Amino acid sequence: MELKVGFIIACLILGIVFIINSYLSIYHIDAVGFKKGNSNVKCVYDVGHEYLPDLQLKTKTYDEIFTYIRHFVAGLPIVIALYSLSWGNKTNLIIDLVILYTIRMIANNLTVLPSIRPCEKDDSTKMRIGGCCDLMFSGHTLSCLIASLYIIYYVNDNYTTLLLLFNLTNQFLILSSRRHYTDDVFLAWFVVLTIFFLRTNEPRKVMTLFFNQIINFNPEKIMTFLFKQVKRIF
Repeated sequence: MELKVGFIIACLILGIVFIINSYLSIYHIDAVGFKKGNSNVKCVYDVGHEYLPDLQLKTKTYDEIFTYIRHFVAGLPIVIALYSLSWGNKTNLIIDLVILYTIRMIANNLTVLPSIRPCEKDDSTKMRIGGCCDLMFSGHTLSCLIASLYIIYYVNDNYTTLLLLFNLTNQFLILSSRRHYTDDVFLAWFVVLTIFFLRTNEPRKVMTLFFNQIINFNPEKIMTFLFKQVKRIF
């Protein structure tokens, strides 16, 4: 019971962080940010945007569908982690999300980068996580990565390579759709790994899990796992 109460309290604190972030995104970041689009004026060079394909969709409907796909890719590890972890580790995951989104909020307000695409400030909703110019730290990257680390470390490390590929796909979709600069993704990886190393106090063990599974990569085992999950669902 105490573990569930701790989890609920952590979720409430995360909600407060999101509310504060929404306020700052609307009334500070997007208020002072350059919203005409760096893709037009090229005032900021970005290596990912130079060499990765541009998957910006011109049709609004397809763009919205692509947005939902990105949300799904970033959010699926969170759902799996919350389903699989013990209550104690669920609480720790939410606490780490509180820490990471607080760091993200501070970083985005300290330096406001220009929007990548032409962007109009949306005042129709007062609750949002992202805006036009909060581009110092990728929230999609941090959510997907921290949940993947929890699954690998606390649940099962047999699917490390699959989760790593899932995260790289997430980064590809983010950069190719020009939703973030490459530095946003790099910063998110660096900070998330640092927070997780502090959480486990075993950075060497975490990295060993990564590299051992990558070296012993077995596609057949991964395909078997995926087919089992599909059968469970249908």
